[in-house]
Amino acid sequence: MSAAGDTLFVPVGLGARPMVLALVLGATGTIPTATPSATPTSSPSPGPAGNPALQISTPNQGDGILFDTKQLTAEAGARVSLTYTNGSAIPHDWHLFDGPNASAPSIVSTKIQAGPNDVQHVSFRVPSNPGRYYFQCDVHPSLMNGFLIAS
Repeated sequence: MSAAGDTLFVPVGLGARPMVLALVLGATGTIPTATPSATPTSSPSPGPAGNPALQISTPNQGDGILFDTKQLTAEAGARVSLTYTNGSAIPHDWHLFDGPNASAPSIVSTKIQAGPNDVQHVSFRVPSNPGRYYFQCDVHPSLMNGFLIAS
């Protein structure tokens, strides 16, 4: 069990795909139902202020522990905007590293938050050296990961 602010994260389940239950202290009400939306793409398109835009999401399907893509592509050295949508009721984030794995320095990350319909935006400069840069969900790093390809 761990805590972040007013939220307790409790691991549940065994096996290859354990889950995490998020309990918000003092919360009341009901859990909202996900609203269907268009499937995001992972290729750059114009974003705010002309920056290329990347999109990645966690769909509200299956066990809710996957990204909709394992690869994003951007021009090396470009300033980009990324939108991460967590459609799952499970807490997730998106975290990019300056190297091939999570032991490299952090470049940028979103907050760990539960959905559904949690939308977060981050802007960052893609590393100037072409290559593969690792990203993951910090809550489920062995199940939710991929690479940003800087070309």
